[in-house]
Amino acid sequence: MKKLFAVFVILALAAGAYFYSSKTEATVRGAWNGKAVQAVPGSVTVLAEFEMDLKSAVGGRVILSELNPGAAFKEGAILVLIDSSDLELEIEPVSYTHLTLPTNREV
Repeated sequence: MKKLFAVFVILALAAGAYFYSSKTEATVRGAWNGKAVQAVPGSVTVLAEFEMDLKSAVGGRVILSELNPGAAFKEGAILVLIDSSDLELEIEPVSYTHLTLPTNREV
């Protein structure tokens, strides 16, 4: 019984190694315009090298978005415009309270 189990485990490992090693991989070169010569149909899975989350210091509704997937942009470019009216409504009472407080200073 143990021999049969050992043979089964070896066959399962061999089958797993075969399927894992037969996985197709392709190295992609830069693309250019022109006529496709010796083209071969196929399917490709593109994996991102890294992902980056976009975060904002404030929350709110997006008024304008200039985000275009795959498009280039320069440092300092405005990508998303957020409605700040909710934040301004929160700041107004605090700034009013701050201005009306008496200041105690020792001379």
